[in-house]
Amino acid sequence: MSRPARLSGPARLSRRVRPGRRTWPGRRTLAPPPPRPPPPPRPPSGERPRAPGRDRGVLTISLALVFPIALLLVMLVVQAALLWYSDSVALAAAREGADAGRVAQGTDDAAKARAMAFLARFQDVVGTATVEVPPRKDGVFTMVVHVHPLLLIPWSDGLTLTQQVKEPIEQYVQPGQRAG
Repeated sequence: MSRPARLSGPARLSRRVRPGRRTWPGRRTLAPPPPRPPPPPRPPSGERPRAPGRDRGVLTISLALVFPIALLLVMLVVQAALLWYSDSVALAAAREGADAGRVAQGTDDAAKARAMAFLARFQDVVGTATVEVPPRKDGVFTMVVHVHPLLLIPWSDGLTLTQQVKEPIEQYVQPGQRAG
């Protein structure tokens, strides 16, 4: 079998060209361009289609709407933490004062002074506080602490947290005697 003769020039190229493809001498065969996508659906009557690049400023407007809400939520969380902390400090101060006042030789003034000294350490965080010692009755010492906590949210003055602790007054009992 003999080999077919080599063709040169345009005859050589036309032999390898498939229908629908273009070639140039010395270059590879190029595929036809991909088909165009269908046009987007037309908007309903009365609406104008948005041109690309017309969304400028949308992020700024949405940030201006969302940021105050996010800031308010953060302030509410911080306010709740301050209220919880003030309530905990008031309870601890009432316990400190009750511990000082329920001992056998304890006085109401000593209990009040110890509770106020405890509250003085937290004055910058807790706010203003008052301490009450109601009269002793039935062998029970009572200490009441009122705290006006710091408030971040305006127009909410007048909030008072109150903690009350009741503890039995210590009594010395001779060995062999019953307490009573």
